[in-house]
Amino acid sequence: MTLTMTRYGFFSAVTCVLAMTATNCGDSFDLGGKPVVEVAFTDDTLAWDHGIGDVFKLKCANCHTSLTNRSRFVPANTPSTVNGLSNSSFFDDSTQAGKVYDRMFATTDKPMPPNFATPLTETEKAKVKAWLETKTVAISTLCGSSGTSSLTFSDVSATISSDCGSSGCHDASSRPSLSSLSATKQYRRTMLSYLNDGIMPPSNANYKATTAGSALFNWLCFGSDIQ
Repeated sequence: MTLTMTRYGFFSAVTCVLAMTATNCGDSFDLGGKPVVEVAFTDDTLAWDHGIGDVFKLKCANCHTSLTNRSRFVPANTPSTVNGLSNSSFFDDSTQAGKVYDRMFATTDKPMPPNFATPLTETEKAKVKAWLETKTVAISTLCGSSGTSSLTFSDVSATISSDCGSSGCHDASSRPSLSSLSATKQYRRTMLSYLNDGIMPPSNANYKATTAGSALFNWLCFGSDIQ
């Protein structure tokens, strides 16, 4: 009896400590019975100051911030590249906006918010998704309205493995992984944006103009198995 009570008392105390600490992360931890705070949109305007910013500030930004400002229960590998989620200017970069869009709505590989966090409500999802779509560059804009490609994933997989997955970057064990067709599909828009802007691979800003880079870009745009 004493052991049972001791365990109960211990776990109750831990739960209380976690609950108090969780407020350092935008009240985002689901500890069971903890109320989910929902952003109230005043109208249908898709704008940062009409509720969109409140969603990111409440449910994203307090975890995606500097290590010194995070709760110690927040995973330490939060990308430093998304430290600006509490500012509308962060999303003026269409590549960054597209990356957030993919992680929230396109990927099944570690999507955001993570499973330990309070999820967005269906209304919040719809609003944020529609707003992000106004911030990203459409694939048709990146690729052009017409074009064809006879290439398939099997034709470019060696290029992806050597130029994207080398040195432990986007291999099967990394995030995001580009080691399969299904995984690559989820990051199609982001890959096209990075290739188009010369961001990836980081060591070659002119990679898109190379034979391998041109083929990869062409497949991402018009490959029959990627669309």
